[in-house]
Order: sequence, then structure tokens, then C-alpha cells
Amino acid sequence: MRVNLSDLTPEMLARLKPNKKQRHDRAAKVYPPSAFDLRPVDGGWVIWLPWPPSNNVYWRRYGHVVTIGPDGKAYRKAAHAFFAANPDVKFGDARLAVHMRLHAPTNRRYDLSNYWKCIEDSLVHAGVFDDDSQIDEHHAERGMVMPGHGQAVVTIYTNRLKP
Repeated sequence: MRVNLSDLTPEMLARLKPNKKQRHDRAAKVYPPSAFDLRPVDGGWVIWLPWPPSNNVYWRRYGHVVTIGPDGKAYRKAAHAFFAANPDVKFGDARLAVHMRLHAPTNRRYDLSNYWKCIEDSLVHAGVFDDDSQIDEHHAERGMVMPGHGQAVVTIYTNRLKP
């Protein structure tokens, strides 16, 4: 029996729940180029990135397959496009020290380590460095809240203390 949705009362509509497929079929977040910026510093670069998706959203599971979800793919694609337009930011296979300051979009509690991997993978995918195993030091800290958009400020240096 087919039901016309216009015939349902608001109470009936409120009880309808989307099926599992509908819950995940939403548009991926859009990351505008203006959300990215960079500046050279002595021995490295300071990179401003938009607030990344958490690992809980970055990775998606479809049955037995674990893959990068739509938000993660959109973030990686935006980072790749930004660094393709800025080819000077390349560290190759050098040993690295990375400092990350996360400025959340809200006062909500969050785990810093849930955001680190998305940023790291996006930088590798964009060709900033060859592999995340090059990072000898990494520091993450919570910055002040930036209402509405949030931001990650990543400083990457060549690690002169390691061979």
C-alpha cells in the first residue's frame, strides 16, 4: 500500500525514521579555498587549514569495508587543490617536527587526537611530505574557540636534530 506523505499528520511524520542508507546520504562539507593559507617560517611553513572532520566521520564503514567517508574525501580534495596551487610547500622525505593548534568552532568537548590523523593524511595526500612515518615529533594543543568555522594551524619544520 502506498501512502501519500501529504496525507500524514505532523505526529505521524515525527515518528518516521530514516533508514540507515538515508542517514548517510548527505552532502559532504564544502571547504572553500579562502579557508586555507600559509606563510614561510625559518626552516618550515605555517599552514592554516579549515576545521577538519573528526576520525569518527573521516573513516566510514560499509559492511566489512572501511574507507574514507565523504567529508574526509572533501577535506583531502580541498587540501590537494590548495597545495597544487602552492608547489613550494614540499618536504619530500625529510625528517619532520609538526606542531598543531586546533581552534574549535564551538565550546563542545573534543579529543585532539581525533583530528590529528585527518590533517596528517590530507597533507600526505597533497604531497606536502611523503609519508607520515617521517614525523619524529608532533605536538597538539587546544587553541581558543573560533565561533562558526574553527581552524587548524599547523607548523611543519624539518627536524634538524634527527639524521
